[in-house]
Amino acid sequence: MLVSIQFCFKISCSPPQLGGKITVDGLTDYEKPLREGHRLQFVCDSPGLKLVGPREVTCQENGEWSSSFPRCEGKVTCQLGEINDSLSVVGLPEQNAPAKFGHKLQFYCTDPKLSLRGSKEVTCSAGGSWSSPFPICEGKGIGQLNNVKIVGGSPGIVPPFTPEHTLHFHCTHFPMTMVGLSSITCQSDGTWSNPFPTCLGNGGCGPPPHIEFAETTTFQKTYYRPDETVQYICHNYYKQDGNPYMTCTQGKWKRGYLRCLSM
Repeated sequence: MLVSIQFCFKISCSPPQLGGKITVDGLTDYEKPLREGHRLQFVCDSPGLKLVGPREVTCQENGEWSSSFPRCEGKVTCQLGEINDSLSVVGLPEQNAPAKFGHKLQFYCTDPKLSLRGSKEVTCSAGGSWSSPFPICEGKGIGQLNNVKIVGGSPGIVPPFTPEHTLHFHCTHFPMTMVGLSSITCQSDGTWSNPFPTCLGNGGCGPPPHIEFAETTTFQKTYYRPDETVQYICHNYYKQDGNPYMTCTQGKWKRGYLRCLSM
């Protein structure tokens, strides 16, 4: 009696047949079969070339690759991004044509009163993208406002604020007392002429005074109500000498004598 013997073969995928300009990672030995699940990664030999197709393919259970193999062709180019009127660019290609791989652009603000926010230089990188987003030019912003609001400005109250721009403030609630100037001006160096003002309630106090080698037991606030009390504690390796309490009284902090002495 004749017995039919069947042989089982594991499915494998054929190795890729590629031209030049492309490198394959995953082909350590062409004599070894490329079994199901085996992966190949592709990169162009030159970063200035563009990879057309998938960067990775996988050998499937039917002996076929998950995608056709990619190729490297042409030159990498980067499209020009949006350029604001206040932004000047050095290195633009002629007729605003796409920039080639490695091309650099430098930026500066047309108006010296404005500040550049972002990278001063960008490079056309592999993949056809710029190394960083294009920057923008802007004026001075505003700081944190504590119980005050902007009620006017010249030429306006909306940023950006450029040198000689003035803002006017009022307290947010009545009755409150403003601490600081009610108007400040943006200077030529991009800083404000004075700190932003704050407003305190009648009879209230600002943050408690500093005591050397000590701190308050609770997080300090910008405003304390009349008769509100804070307690100090000396730092490690210092001992307390005197009264650790302070009370807000008629807009001023009143306390007994307190020192923190080295142990």
